[in-house]
Amino acid sequence: MFLVMHKPPFFALLSIVFHFSILHSLALTIAENNEARAAIVVDSSATSARRFAADDLARHLNKITGGEFTVQFAPADDRPNILVGLPAVNMLYADVDAAGLGSDGIVMRMVDKNLLLFGGEPRGTLYAAFTFLEDILGCRWWAPGVSTIPKRPTIRLDGMDVRYVPQFEYRDFQFKTTGAWSA
Repeated sequence: MFLVMHKPPFFALLSIVFHFSILHSLALTIAENNEARAAIVVDSSATSARRFAADDLARHLNKITGGEFTVQFAPADDRPNILVGLPAVNMLYADVDAAGLGSDGIVMRMVDKNLLLFGGEPRGTLYAAFTFLEDILGCRWWAPGVSTIPKRPTIRLDGMDVRYVPQFEYRDFQFKTTGAWSA
């Protein structure tokens, strides 16, 4: 039995090159050479959880990039936006909703030249920001006061579309302990 190798047709190769060039053009630069290149946006009537998510994201992006990220209440016209929370997302994308996310589900998605970070209420947006910092940027929090925050003067994202809903209704549990469980 012989294995016959065929050269891929010209149009298949052209399609692959075109596909990757489109993906590259969708790259989003959040920071470049220690300078913030994106605006962090939260709605002006944000809940404390959404506001904390935006502020914490700005604080950590400052540490990671050396840039100066600030939180604002309206999307920027002249640069990409990191839209934190569904109300901020709806400022630019009215048809986006949080259906099916429950209270803790998250969405991290690039649309046009913007990054959408949102989730179900009341905690989903907070978890979206934390997941972005941890899974995408590499931050780690080991214990109170002990963390690993990477240094990346340039952050460029090449496509992202994450939707996650936890399998459990609660992320923690509480029970009374006695005996051996109390050790």
